[in-house]
Amino acid sequence: MLKPGLAIVVKPNLSRVVVWVGGRPVADTRRALTVRIGTGSAADYVPFEDVQMSLLKRRQFDARQMGAGHKVYFDILFGSTRIESAAWTFDEQLEGTDVVREYVAFDASKVDAIEQQPRHGMLQPW
Repeated sequence: MLKPGLAIVVKPNLSRVVVWVGGRPVADTRRALTVRIGTGSAADYVPFEDVQMSLLKRRQFDARQMGAGHKVYFDILFGSTRIESAAWTFDEQLEGTDVVREYVAFDASKVDAIEQQPRHGMLQPW
């Protein structure tokens, strides 16, 4: 259940979003959603279809995110490298929105880069 007064803002990301790990793209989409929960930082969520899900392994633990919902973490595996808790998703819909389920976000501090390529010079509204 969503904490009282906790706002979830979801906006389409106007850019192409590419997530890089180990010199290769793990996610590449033009359909990302930028999500801000409460006063936290915004995160780009990428549809599962645009992520190399074969490189992600679900972790055994999970958490509740600031009262927003059931958060599930993934490790990224490639070659002999494992990056722990580098991505996450919500197993259930976030209250107040009908999106984000079957989307994954990446921890910018654990991947090489989350590249934003603006379309036609447009800047993000954040």
